[in-house]
Amino acid sequence: MQPKSIELIKAEHRGNLILQLKFDYDSALVERAKGLGCRWSQTKKCWYLPYQKDSYKKVIAHFKGTAWVDASGLFGGKPVAKIADKPIKKVSNKRNEIPDYQLPPEIDKKLRARRYSENTRGIYISMLKLFFSYFAGKDVDVLTKEDIQEYILYLKEKRSYSSSSQNQAVNAIKFYYEKVKGQQRETYWIERPRKETKLPKVISEEEVVRMLQGIDNLKHLAIVSLLYSSGLRRSELLNLKKGDINVARKQILVEGGKGKKDRITILSETALEVLKKYVIEYKPTHFLFEGKPGNKYSSTSVAKIVQQAAEKAQIPMKVTPHILRHSFATHLMDQGIETRYIQILLGHESLNTTAIYAHVSTKSLNSISSPLDRLNNHNQLNINNLNKNDKKG
Repeated sequence: MQPKSIELIKAEHRGNLILQLKFDYDSALVERAKGLGCRWSQTKKCWYLPYQKDSYKKVIAHFKGTAWVDASGLFGGKPVAKIADKPIKKVSNKRNEIPDYQLPPEIDKKLRARRYSENTRGIYISMLKLFFSYFAGKDVDVLTKEDIQEYILYLKEKRSYSSSSQNQAVNAIKFYYEKVKGQQRETYWIERPRKETKLPKVISEEEVVRMLQGIDNLKHLAIVSLLYSSGLRRSELLNLKKGDINVARKQILVEGGKGKKDRITILSETALEVLKKYVIEYKPTHFLFEGKPGNKYSSTSVAKIVQQAAEKAQIPMKVTPHILRHSFATHLMDQGIETRYIQILLGHESLNTTAIYAHVSTKSLNSISSPLDRLNNHNQLNINNLNKNDKKG
């Protein structure tokens, strides 16, 4: 019987140097290659590892007793691809830089099959590209609990990911193992970072007025008006169709919001008048807001429209579509609207999520008197005396 053999070749693949393992198909060798952490390249029709100076030694040791490994081509014994030596691309530590890693196609297929939103799919794919790239050369299907904990620590310390972003990464990793690979939840464990409690950023009613008054484009005015007046998420706004606007009942149907749940929110009389003019002039065909006829409007464009309106209104903070949603909820709470009604309008699953707006509601805060004022009102304190007795030095 002819002995099994593997030829090692240095080559370039997707801008990176790789070590190709060329051999005739053999199920035992394939399993051994997978155990080494090799990946299959459909374009080059071979198993490969990231190229490193001593990679060939690792391959020889791994296949010892199973196959003869021919590494002579790496040292001039046989012709190989002429590629200038250059360092292998390492995972960047920059906060927002995501490597252009080729993920297994079944990941996106499963995301689409389970009807994840476009935004969630984008987040999961970005997070998994970084995850797979970090473990390039390893078989991610057999990572240990310690491997994944080390990776989460890397996100926190090297890339400065917030606890929220770390949790997004954990969700993406769990999706891969549980939904794509079909593993049971109890077969591995990932420690979740403790979620930070941050107060929502809001703008004042006066700042909202300045934003709206400064917009001279009808489509832009309709977008900003609807985001603020109905508390819509950006993705929900972009998914709206003309039929979702119930003029008679002054309501908006939000289909497939966060958590794939439908809900009803309010339609402002003022926003409705803007929408009527917008529809007559722009004539949307399918979605309420479109780029090309029949296609959704750009998510990036909506963010730019909001920020430009805020800059024109001379609002110092960076205003996003979600800040308009926060402001909608906070201003309703300022009016004395019960938290449970605001919860329904926002589509929050938990009342605790909505209750956080009480922390930034001016109505709640302005109803509280400082103990210093109480002392002064009872004539126990004279501020003028403090001023007189003030000594420098």
